[in-house]
Amino acid sequence: MAVDLNKIVPGRPQDVVANKQARQQNVQQQATTQAKAPEQSAKQAQDSVSITPQAQQLAQTQKAMAKAPSVSQEKVAELRKAISEGNYKVDPDKLAKAMTKLESELFGIN
Repeated sequence: MAVDLNKIVPGRPQDVVANKQARQQNVQQQATTQAKAPEQSAKQAQDSVSITPQAQQLAQTQKAMAKAPSVSQEKVAELRKAISEGNYKVDPDKLAKAMTKLESELFGIN
């Protein structure tokens, strides 16, 4: 029994070989393009950093906090002892003024 190979493979054998070569060239071109793409994008891409105003303000606040005097643990211990013994007296006028001052500083009120 004879089999006609031209009927199994579409087109003539020469066309099949030509198509195979064209596909191989296309694959090679794509590989070359993909290999060059990172080099080109690396040349074009430049790193940059921008700091938001909020980040700048945060950095300034951190610097100011670092310069602030540290908390005296002895003073804290004295106050805790006075409060627990009932000897600590609160001056309501002084407290109200301090709270008002703090709120005006926080909210920018004069």
